[in-house]
Amino acid sequence: NSDLAYFKDPLLIDDYSFAFSKDTAKSEILRSQFNEMINELLDSGDIDRLIYKWMFGPENERVIDESGLTGENGEINAACLADSPPFEYYQNNKLSGYCIELLTLFAKKYGYKVKLEEAKVTSIIAGLTSGKYDIGASIFSVTEERKKSMSFSDTIYTGGMILIVRKADVSGSNIIYF
Repeated sequence: NSDLAYFKDPLLIDDYSFAFSKDTAKSEILRSQFNEMINELLDSGDIDRLIYKWMFGPENERVIDESGLTGENGEINAACLADSPPFEYYQNNKLSGYCIELLTLFAKKYGYKVKLEEAKVTSIIAGLTSGKYDIGASIFSVTEERKKSMSFSDTIYTGGMILIVRKADVSGSNIIYF
């Protein structure tokens, strides 16, 4: 929108992670495997490709290849938000997005079948705490309070908040105009 501008300096920078049930053998294995995959994606540069695909790429390329989901190593129960595009959202009546692709890549790599359901943040946290879910496949901010009841993966995305204003109302070297 050519009528808008934003401040160069973000208001907040935050690292986001997947959340896992805490203190169970299964959750520690899943978290360890997930972190291994994230580090491989970082080392290969594929994480940047995925971020570009979901944040900036053409809509017609935002598809997830679900072939190769074998379930040979069991099923994982995961929950996600469905209203956080481009991270998790409905596309053609199917859950899609950056986090869903990460979850799918994880399940393929380690031979899991995924049972995925949408839930609100509070329900995901309660479900992880009670053992209903193995993974919260959403962009969770890691906080000290949340660490008491969940464990977290390594960072899957770094983002934050910027302040957008009407271009006519601001000027200066710290402003970027659209």
